[in-house]
Amino acid sequence: CLAAALAVIGAGAAYGVNPSSALVSKTEFERENGQYVYEVEFAANGVAYDYTIKATDGAVIAKNTEGQLTGRSRDRSPRS
Repeated sequence: CLAAALAVIGAGAAYGVNPSSALVSKTEFERENGQYVYEVEFAANGVAYDYTIKATDGAVIAKNTEGQLTGRSRDRSPRS
């Protein structure tokens, strides 16, 4: 789960997240809708991030944010 968390935080750089400022609060490996996924939650700069990542290929299938994202829109992708 740690590798998935680090990959997600690195991907969060697209949202202006500095990986060194991210604090991981939860990582889980589970089966959801017939596929294995990682659930990763972390916070950085007053924003909470919640990602769901396919375990088979690392694709982000859902991502949510809570808090202030200055100059950026929130993505509330539906889970596949």
